[in-house]
Amino acid sequence: MPRDRQAEASDDDLLALYAQGDRAAARLLTDRLVPRVLAYASRLLGGDRAEAEDVAQEAMLRLWRAAPGWRSGEAKVSTWLY
Repeated sequence: MPRDRQAEASDDDLLALYAQGDRAAARLLTDRLVPRVLAYASRLLGGDRAEAEDVAQEAMLRLWRAAPGWRSGEAKVSTWLY
């Protein structure tokens, strides 16, 4: 998928592309999701930025591991991630 079309793709589509080895899709999905996950983790952890970064990193690692078995349409990627 061309890069400009990827920017318009859904999180579901980007995760499927990542599962097929598309690094650009992984980068775009990471750029899209990590800021929100980091902010959420920071709020839950009382503003501890370092701990929130660890939590966000672990959440993304778990998402990448789940990517090959992702069943599109069952849940939103962001819902699963949170």
